[in-house]
Amino acid sequence: MDTNRKKINKLKVFSILITTTFVFALGIFFGHMINTSQLNNIMEFQQDLRTQTLSLELQYALASQELCVGTNWNLVGNELYNMGEMLANMESSLGKLDEDVLKLKEYYSLLEVKHWLFLKNVKEKCKSNTPIILYFYSNLGDCDDCEKQGYILTYLKKKNPELNIFSFDINTDNIAIEGLKDLFGLKGKNLPLLIVDDTVLEEFTGLEELNKLIS
Repeated sequence: MDTNRKKINKLKVFSILITTTFVFALGIFFGHMINTSQLNNIMEFQQDLRTQTLSLELQYALASQELCVGTNWNLVGNELYNMGEMLANMESSLGKLDEDVLKLKEYYSLLEVKHWLFLKNVKEKCKSNTPIILYFYSNLGDCDDCEKQGYILTYLKKKNPELNIFSFDINTDNIAIEGLKDLFGLKGKNLPLLIVDDTVLEEFTGLEELNKLIS
């Protein structure tokens, strides 16, 4: 009982911290100067993030009135997932360590964590059984199975559109990622890492095992 209470308290503190950081990051992120050769792609994605941020905030405000009625959160999750694929394409074209890509990824990860916290609240209060997966990977060449794990998750998402998958570069330098690592005790564990609801899976997890966990 004490362990569960401590975890709930840590989650509440983490939620408040993320909300505060999110508001602060929103102000400085869009003031970032970008290289003109990358202007079109970066600005397009920034605009998508602005729109998605405003859309989420509005839907959160509306849903707070009747949390368990009338909102299809799967659609919201799918929009975020599609934005993640756009960001992955930018990584491929501009480079995974490109400064502007990293800044976009940092802000996008805050957006993901904010939505994850909201879905977790919906899941608990509305008795929802929609599975949620957090995926931690690395782009520094120190995770041989991360790319393969990503392919499996992409396949699962296409087969199960209602599945919520949030992907995080574990090396992203922001308080959200550090908070998640602390919350689930991920520091020192081997990549890739998956969290299916509250179950932590270390190293590569195959398709068959994942299907069992989300079914």
